[in-house]
Amino acid sequence: MFDVNGVAIWTCPNTDSRTPDEALDLARSGTFDQIFDIAGDWVLITAPARFLWLKCHRPDILEKTAKFSMISDWMTQRLTGRHVTEPTGSSSSALFDLKARTWTCL
Repeated sequence: MFDVNGVAIWTCPNTDSRTPDEALDLARSGTFDQIFDIAGDWVLITAPARFLWLKCHRPDILEKTAKFSMISDWMTQRLTGRHVTEPTGSSSSALFDLKARTWTCL
């Protein structure tokens, strides 16, 4: 996650598993089904559950977030100075629409 100046303010591995309660909330609300239909990934270890975790446990970080990316995108940014995404890496976030090839916000 990056602030408005492009400074990394929070990172975690893609397999971050501190979000089982938030993933269950997504499943109960029906949002899980929407996420799976659009992004083709489960919610337990993906970005939507992590955003909910941040909202509950670290709202200060979420409030400062201007952009987020996957680690492959971050590495590309560090090497080229450009903030771009690559579909196969971004699809693991569960916030990338596989059919439209663009980011989605549920």
